[in-house]
Amino acid sequence: MSDISSTPRSHKPFHRRLLRWLAIPAVLFLLIAGAWTWAYWSAWRELSAERAKILARGEPLWFRDLRPEPLEEDNTKAILRATSLAQSSNFKETVAPGTVLTVELVEQLRAGVEGQEEALAELDNALERPHVQFQYDYDTRSPFELSMPHLQTYREAARLSSAVTVLSALDGDEQEALHSLHRDLTIAELARDEPFLIGQLVRCANQSMAMGSLEHVLAYLDLDETAFEHLDRRLATIDESFRLRRSLLAERCAMHTSLEHATPEDVSAWGGGNVQLFINNKNRPNSLRWLSIPVPASIIVGYSVFEPLKMRDKAMSLRLMSNISDAVDQEGPEGHEEAQRLDGSIRDLPPRYVLTRLFVPAVSVCGNAVLRTRQRLRLARLALRVDRYRAEHGRLPERLEEVLDESLAEASLGIFSKKPIVYRIEEDGFTLFNLGPNGEADEPDPSLNPHGDLNEVFFRVRYPELQKEEGEERDE
Repeated sequence: MSDISSTPRSHKPFHRRLLRWLAIPAVLFLLIAGAWTWAYWSAWRELSAERAKILARGEPLWFRDLRPEPLEEDNTKAILRATSLAQSSNFKETVAPGTVLTVELVEQLRAGVEGQEEALAELDNALERPHVQFQYDYDTRSPFELSMPHLQTYREAARLSSAVTVLSALDGDEQEALHSLHRDLTIAELARDEPFLIGQLVRCANQSMAMGSLEHVLAYLDLDETAFEHLDRRLATIDESFRLRRSLLAERCAMHTSLEHATPEDVSAWGGGNVQLFINNKNRPNSLRWLSIPVPASIIVGYSVFEPLKMRDKAMSLRLMSNISDAVDQEGPEGHEEAQRLDGSIRDLPPRYVLTRLFVPAVSVCGNAVLRTRQRLRLARLALRVDRYRAEHGRLPERLEEVLDESLAEASLGIFSKKPIVYRIEEDGFTLFNLGPNGEADEPDPSLNPHGDLNEVFFRVRYPELQKEEGEERDE
């Protein structure tokens, strides 16, 4: 009779234990894979929805979609050659609005303009056909790496031309001053169709210089009716076309294309920071804050395991840029409040949207720059009428309403506050300025009130004969 206890023990319990050991990581793997798949498809649907909205509105999505139709009368080469000839020296301060022409300043201008006859002649010839279309590589995968050297040449040419305008007005050469002033405006508008936001900011800067030149033209010259009407129509046309939405849509295309093809090296070059995973700082207890894991943005881009985060980041950037482009050109307090709200939403973005935070521009900074330029154009149109009234009546109008007509109903209200433009008669001329978003009249001269409302744009005309009379009165 055999001993039952001597029977070999079955191996099934070991197999079962082995299966349990293998089942635990398998289940964990399936859970993680399922969570990642859900996150991937959820992010993909979010990104696809944002792309579909853009395409449904008939707007460009990729940088290649911005490729323009060739110009019939393309004069780009001649204009680039002419603007590259312009060499300026220390003109930056002299053409700013509100600049007082001192003896030292005038000498500096004359020294800088001397020897620039060839450049000015080339500019005049090229700008007879101001049709320019700089050739970008619209098939590139890295639009933000494109160089734009022509924008700097526009700046140099604008400084030179503005200096000539001021000197011509000072010398009493009305024909040359008006010709040079229209050249100032034409140079500024060369950047009108630039696809990048920086091109519009250069346009703003050049138009600001042109308005500074116009202040001196009105101070030293008496414009006839023909010159007045021509200049007024041109300022109105520029104001009508000065919008930022198109450039922001182009910026959205450049951003989306760059993010779609970004490499870890690209993100490092852009200055990307860290992405905080599992972060909820406002509600997370102290004992769980260690769960916030900083991950470099370059790793997020470089590893496919983080693709859901990358797709959500791209969807957020599209959504924000669409909202910004819709609001950037709004005027009045409502537009200012919307810009502030969008700025706040950008600042309050969760840290996981590191790429969006890296690229999306500040709404108020960009939008206000264009609105300030448009406000300066409208103030210039009002100043033309005040100066024309003085030429006809021998005195300045007591009230701004005396020079207004139906065509200036909109221009007589400030862009930021929608309140009437402030008109002040000074001892040596007059000042026009708008009320900023705060709706209060701060000192319009930034040099006297550097902490005031920066969106109070001013246009000041100082007549030299009134300054002389004032000096004679003091002598007496």
